[in-house]
Amino acid sequence: MIQQGPVSDAVSDYIFNIQLDLNDNSWPPNCTVFFNDINTGVTPGRNQGIRESRGDYILFFDDDAYVEERKELLQEHEKHLDWLGRMLQYFWDDPKVGIVSPSGSFINPKTPGIFWQAQRGEYCDVGQGYCFLFSSLVKDKIGLLDPYFGKFWHEESEYALRAKDAGFKVVSAGYVGVYHLGSGSGDDGTYVDKINYLFKKWKGKFDTILERKF
Repeated sequence: MIQQGPVSDAVSDYIFNIQLDLNDNSWPPNCTVFFNDINTGVTPGRNQGIRESRGDYILFFDDDAYVEERKELLQEHEKHLDWLGRMLQYFWDDPKVGIVSPSGSFINPKTPGIFWQAQRGEYCDVGQGYCFLFSSLVKDKIGLLDPYFGKFWHEESEYALRAKDAGFKVVSAGYVGVYHLGSGSGDDGTYVDKINYLFKKWKGKFDTILERKF
């Protein structure tokens, strides 16, 4: 877990309790929390997490995402699993899967910046970073997020395309019990520039790595 920059009043009690838990050894021995003095942004923070990771899977989980399971929205074979197990099952079922996200999408080369929603269980092109699970095999093969993306916008989309180019599959898990409050990071005015960068970097391979031909 990585806490980026000074703690705001909104989360101060939460972070304070984490610090207390760390001091009295309430957290599992394989759990590490990093407290950064400044907010370095999404991409540098996630790269820090990738570098420090030691497990078989790595999860990006934003602080404006939360778990609230509604059993009526689950398929019968998923009800005995928790939200993370519902995502992990895709790796267990297909060893070629490298990335799983509840909100996967397709890229249409004709509509830069507009992503087309994938259905539950579909192989797709990219996943949303608020809940983005990938295997250590992906990390070992393609490394870190592209530092160009800086504070935020599309770093996880580029990572997914790079994973697909390396032979991995991306899956849209659909509803697993994780909700996202929406982008609370704001807009630093770089959305279009980063989409253009993404398309320029990968358009030469769209014919081979994208799932759908629009």
